[in-house]
Amino acid sequence: YMAGVFNWSAELEPAGDFDPGADARRFDELMALADVEPEREARNDLYREGEELVLLNAVYVPLGYWVQSYVQKPWLRGTRQGPWTGRLPVWFNQDVVVVEH
Repeated sequence: YMAGVFNWSAELEPAGDFDPGADARRFDELMALADVEPEREARNDLYREGEELVLLNAVYVPLGYWVQSYVQKPWLRGTRQGPWTGRLPVWFNQDVVVVEH
C-alpha cells in the first residue's frame, strides 16, 4: 500500500457506481484489522479481501517485457546499450571508435 505512489485515498470522490474513496477506507480498515489479528487464517482472509480491493482499483499494472532495439552503422564500435536506452547508446567514450569501412 503506497498511497504516495498510487494516490489512492479516502478523499477520492465516487464516479458512477465506482467509489474508490470508500474502497480505500475499507482497505485501510482491513489492513488495520489484519495487523492485530492473531489467527493466521482470519488474517489471510483480511489480506485477501484487501488484495481484491487493490486489484479492483488498480489503474494499471506496470508490467512489461522490453526488447531492446537500436540501429547502428557497422563501422561504429565500442558503444554500450543499456536496458532502458532504447535506440540510443548509454554513452560514447574513448572506447567508441569508427573503424575503416
